[in-house]
Amino acid sequence: MEMLKVALPLAFGNLLAYAEWEILTVFAAVMGPAEVTTWALLAYIWDLFEVITGSIGGAAEVRCSYQLGKGRPQVAKMVAYKSIFMAFLSSIVSTAIVVSLRGFLPVWLSSDLTIQAMLSELFPLMALGDITMNIGMTCWTLLGAQGRYHFATSLFVASSVLVTIPLSTLLVFGFNINLQALVFSVLIGYAVLGTILSVFLFISDWESISLKIQAQFAAEEAGCDDDSDDSSSSSSSSSSGISED
Repeated sequence: MEMLKVALPLAFGNLLAYAEWEILTVFAAVMGPAEVTTWALLAYIWDLFEVITGSIGGAAEVRCSYQLGKGRPQVAKMVAYKSIFMAFLSSIVSTAIVVSLRGFLPVWLSSDLTIQAMLSELFPLMALGDITMNIGMTCWTLLGAQGRYHFATSLFVASSVLVTIPLSTLLVFGFNINLQALVFSVLIGYAVLGTILSVFLFISDWESISLKIQAQFAAEEAGCDDDSDDSSSSSSSSSSGISED
């Protein structure tokens, strides 16, 4: 049951992230074939950034939840803060690499001069968005380590529905701005999400969360012990019946 409670918000969050990107792809397709091709190429680079984010967030989630379960909330807090700092440093490094390769990456990704020019214009914005995305997604996984995946996913849904999609719709169809509007909308959405998630993470009551996780673990362990006792008693009864026969 606990597995479903964690899996459902994770699945919904991934589905929403995929749906958000596909909606923005439709917006890019409305602009023209060159724009939608450029947007598809950007997706590959953005996926690379997400791999780095997911690696740091996944490792931090395991360590943070472990410390909370062991009754060490202060250690869990330090793990969370250090992981956010590491995510920030990794985003700075990846941003610097992308900006330094701005003159080479477009040529490597496409031979079309129009697409190369578009990619060159979008790389600085995308690199800046990498910083906000790294911090926001790391805070999202850390809130999940506290057992608050439903809350973190709800904030992600709110930022997508209330910030990213409406802003991109306004900039693309209202002001007729090109792909920079889409990248800017994603950047602002991640910035808002990262700010809200980090605030809730920093004001967390780590002691009470640790006690709650320990109580939950103790209840699950007691349930497993009861199941094993029932199995042992059943086995003993069966053995007694066989010996009497």
